[in-house]
Amino acid sequence: MERLVEGLAGELKKPLLSPLDPEVVVVQSQGMEKWLSMELAGRMGICANFRFPFPRALVDSLLDAVIPEASVDDPYNPETMTWRIMRLIPGLLDDPAFSSLRKYLHGECSSLRFYQLSRRISAAFDQYLVFRAEMVLSWYQGKEDHWQAVLWRKLGKDAGGRPHRASLAVRFIDAMSEDRPVNFPHRISLFGISTMPPLYLNILYAASAKTTINLFLMSPCREYWGDIVSHRKAAQIVGRASLKEGEGDPDLHIGGENSILASTGEAGREFIDALMELPLVEETELFEEPEGASMLSRLQSDILNLKERGEGSCAKITVPAADLSIRINSCHSPVREMEVLQDILLDMFEKDRGINPGDVLVMMPDIETYAPFINAVFDLPVGDPRKIPYRVADRSSAHDRLAVDTFMAILDLPVGRFSASRVMEIMRSPLVARRFQVDEKGLGILEALIRGSGIRWGLDEASKAAMGLPPGKANTWRSGLERLLLGYAMPGFGEAIFKAVAPYDNIEGKDSQILGSLIDLIEKLGFLEKELGLPHRAGEWSAILGAVLDAFFPDGDGGSLRKLKDVVSGFILVEEHAGFDGLLELPVIKEHLKNTLQGEALGRGFMDGGITFCAMVPMRSVPRRVICLVGLNGDSFPGRSSSADFDLIASSPKRCDRSRRKDDRYLFLESLLSARDTFCISYVGQDIKDNSTIPPSVLVSDLMDYIERAFVPEEGKKILEKVVIRHRLQAFSPAYFEGGPLFSYSRADLEAAKALCRQSGGETPFISRPLNGQEERYASIGIESLSSFFVNPCKFLLKRRLGVNLEGADAAIDDEEPFELAGLERYKMAQELLEKEMERQDLDSIFPVKKATGELPHGTMGRLEYFSLAGRSRDLAGTIEDFISPGDESVATISLELSGLTISGTVRGIYGSRIIRCRNAAVGGRDRIRLWVELLLLSCCQPERGPIAGVLAGWGKGPELMEIRAPEAALDIFSELVELYKEGLKAPLRFFPETSWQYASDVASKGASPEKALKGAVAAWESQYGKSREKDDPYIRLCFGKDIPLDAEFQRLSLKIFAPLISGRSA
Repeated sequence: MERLVEGLAGELKKPLLSPLDPEVVVVQSQGMEKWLSMELAGRMGICANFRFPFPRALVDSLLDAVIPEASVDDPYNPETMTWRIMRLIPGLLDDPAFSSLRKYLHGECSSLRFYQLSRRISAAFDQYLVFRAEMVLSWYQGKEDHWQAVLWRKLGKDAGGRPHRASLAVRFIDAMSEDRPVNFPHRISLFGISTMPPLYLNILYAASAKTTINLFLMSPCREYWGDIVSHRKAAQIVGRASLKEGEGDPDLHIGGENSILASTGEAGREFIDALMELPLVEETELFEEPEGASMLSRLQSDILNLKERGEGSCAKITVPAADLSIRINSCHSPVREMEVLQDILLDMFEKDRGINPGDVLVMMPDIETYAPFINAVFDLPVGDPRKIPYRVADRSSAHDRLAVDTFMAILDLPVGRFSASRVMEIMRSPLVARRFQVDEKGLGILEALIRGSGIRWGLDEASKAAMGLPPGKANTWRSGLERLLLGYAMPGFGEAIFKAVAPYDNIEGKDSQILGSLIDLIEKLGFLEKELGLPHRAGEWSAILGAVLDAFFPDGDGGSLRKLKDVVSGFILVEEHAGFDGLLELPVIKEHLKNTLQGEALGRGFMDGGITFCAMVPMRSVPRRVICLVGLNGDSFPGRSSSADFDLIASSPKRCDRSRRKDDRYLFLESLLSARDTFCISYVGQDIKDNSTIPPSVLVSDLMDYIERAFVPEEGKKILEKVVIRHRLQAFSPAYFEGGPLFSYSRADLEAAKALCRQSGGETPFISRPLNGQEERYASIGIESLSSFFVNPCKFLLKRRLGVNLEGADAAIDDEEPFELAGLERYKMAQELLEKEMERQDLDSIFPVKKATGELPHGTMGRLEYFSLAGRSRDLAGTIEDFISPGDESVATISLELSGLTISGTVRGIYGSRIIRCRNAAVGGRDRIRLWVELLLLSCCQPERGPIAGVLAGWGKGPELMEIRAPEAALDIFSELVELYKEGLKAPLRFFPETSWQYASDVASKGASPEKALKGAVAAWESQYGKSREKDDPYIRLCFGKDIPLDAEFQRLSLKIFAPLISGRSA
């Protein structure tokens, strides 16, 4: 390729007729344009006043120069033709020739199906104009009567005889034989083109009669290679199952050619054959032997000279141990591919200071899949010694993708269920949030308001009725917004309703702006629900979609919205250019937008500095010292062309036809030849679950086969053991730090590997030794915090002292109305009803309020659930009515200094000499330890109260009541708890309230032996049906791992904490 640049630079030094005329250099990718312009600038000192059109753009400009009407509102433009076909097909379905289309459309003649079919037909016709020009010309002359020919003639008549590309080419070629001046560029150069439709070749050849056309083309082989075939093809020719190595057929002369070139070069071979059939004026060869003696250079030389290494006189070559010019890496996942690539590049940069990140090109078949993993691995903080500058090309900017994704999400919402989570997802878009003036804090408030007001789905009762559902208002947006507005105006305290609306009480005055933004958003979305649900003409859709952009996106953001606005305004042209005035439904509009907006970023960011990560597209390979191909999996590369069943090109292929599979194969060859120092491949070759082998792309397999035939390692092992590296599942595997072919530059992974090596026996504890220091930070604690400590000592230690939060984000907003009360929601309502019953409120009068809030299941089920809980609350309250009297509750404010610790706070729910605690659920160890801490503390701080007790009421199989008397030695017992608290701030305590209560009650209450009680505790710990499931608590699992932590220390602590409580209780 570098020799071609030298040849082009030499040609360009010849001056044009006018110094103001631009140089026209035709390329086939933006990446080639950028690389070529930099190379020319380096050789010529400057690269200015150049045009780099693609082949189609050049052909269009040539046609336009000769036939002015060629570029005026082309009715055969694929997009325009789609709408024209969609307009014409319905009137043709009764024609017998269209029976296949009629059957295809039978039963589902929606506008979306018509659009999708029309688009595929349009795409096929567009390819026919380029690759089957003679066929469409014969159709127009009346030949053939199948449906495609009939439809084509109908399109031609509908276009009023306007010319298409095939007829323009005929007129152009005829005009080139005439003696009349044309306004062509003085010189046209085609650079690096590896394939081109024959129609374009004929146009360019005809144009060469009027201007100079130079072709700078890269051929992988200096010998004639037009007839070579791969081993597989040769086996098919001779009718065998396979062709043995080195065996050629003496009559057919099959064999001896380079197998890599034969299996990958078909696309380039067809193009060169077509080119050779043209009577070229002059041909100059610029072939050059690859420099160096590395394995990569030798392989490139074999391709150049059409040699099959390892056969006949081409003996195998010995590869020195230091030769790593070809590397193949088998990994478990895309993220491991990126981690391995990072280490390989760091190793290259360290060993060869002449290589810099700009010398590295990394290509992959699917850039969208790999882009997140690229950023996850390579986007390191400044100062990290492993940081390498890089750029991910062929992706639109995050801002552009955000605008498109948000726009499509808005179009999806009104015609769906209008779910709360989808609305919140739209509002979280930075563009929409900025339009409605909601910041990050406001989004949190907004989510809380949506949750609290009971909004689930549906705009209002009418939208539910439109879906064939009962038109209830509960849990709709209208219901929720009414609750929020009424709550802002007046409080309901959970007890009052106004015209069947229950005010939402947890809204403050400062939330008014957030509420206003939400109402504004819902009103705009509600308007869209009506508009988007109806069919409209294309021009009307343009206005509606433009209104969406104005309503939901901020002003002054033209950079990211310009493309959207251009596409939306383009709907007007559907009526003007295609004459389509039919009604279109929203699914058609969304499909058109998706098709129009995809693929806009191809070429963006290519070679913008640092390592370039980009998509594998034809004509993308440019010379680089290091070329890496990742993601070459057996199921993804080479790709397969997707063609319609009626595609006549696919059913009868010809030379130079477009083929994704042939293009990908040739791209692999170009990449291999473009690498100057290193050619690196990676693929997912091991199953992430069972480590079983997954085959790579067939092209990688062919390359490995050739390497095995052509090379032998100096160190005596098999060559593929040197070239192909099977990597470990985890980057912190100790194998990467033991020397050999596996290595890593990650210090964090090194420390993790050391930790793995240090392990012997069970798991290493998360906290392996007591924490020291910072005792002064915890010298003061509230009563509630002390109780929380004993409820879960591991959680308290990790969360309060170490700042480790394992609880994750809040659950997603629920989009389903409640069908039953269960879990936490059931407990909350049961507890609330119990408290109201204890306050002597009428629970029957609370039912309309709960129904209006949307907390209850709809209909009879909700009524049954509510009154079941209400009855239970009355029964439970009746068990403690002898202990309490409304208005007699007292609150104790206490403070105690003990062992250098200050405990302070308030104890509520004191009635006379008892602390009353009620739980409208089964009572557990957590409830007991909370009451025990408060009881001991109150007894220590206010001895003047005399003997006090704690009453704990709960609901098991029925009402349950337990009374606990404060012991005389309350201060001593509480002092022991304080010491345990201090210990628990340094290391995890083996105290788990539910399991510890099981053990302690068996020993201290039932008289069981420690061994028997421990078996019962283990059974409770392991039980799948226990109410606690303490073994699954993330904080406990982090502290103690998978081992059961019920040892002698657990037994000691359980009895030390719970035995005094058990001795003082009475049922």
